[in-house]
Amino acid sequence: MPGTLALNLWARRQLWVHGGHSLRPRSRGYQHPRRSSQRQPHQRFEQSSQVPHGVEGTAVSKPPNAVLYAIGGYFTIINAGAVGLFWYDKQQALKRQWRVPERQLQLTGLLGGWIGGLWAMQTFRHKTVKKSFKEPYMACVVGNVLACMGAVAAWRYSPGFRSVLMQTFSLNKPRMR
Repeated sequence: MPGTLALNLWARRQLWVHGGHSLRPRSRGYQHPRRSSQRQPHQRFEQSSQVPHGVEGTAVSKPPNAVLYAIGGYFTIINAGAVGLFWYDKQQALKRQWRVPERQLQLTGLLGGWIGGLWAMQTFRHKTVKKSFKEPYMACVVGNVLACMGAVAAWRYSPGFRSVLMQTFSLNKPRMR
């Protein structure tokens, strides 16, 4: 029979690979070490306090929460301001009154309010066709994205930048209680 030869070769391979143990019935209490439910999870560090903070050690950690909150608050405020400026400019355009200068709208994009600005442009249908506004605005968007990428790279690869930032936010000083 042709299937017998394949089965016989498989059985010989199992005997050779596992030393004859794979074909024997196992006792009920035996569990393979990789399938054991009591296996300890792999830990990279013994305790989280042993992970170096990035300023002192060589490993780079994530920014402290105070820095993340400050950055998040800044971007929230600047994007809300950009939406407000675009809305106000649209209202002034509808009333045919004095408008917000285009440079100020573009400045919000450069300062980080480009997400809110792009959303407001599409939502209010304002400044979406004017090419002389959109091209510099998109250049400001690209400039802001590059600046953000530079800040992330400086955090990761420059210990001096990290220490200045942490001293600015007073994160190295002990807090009084």
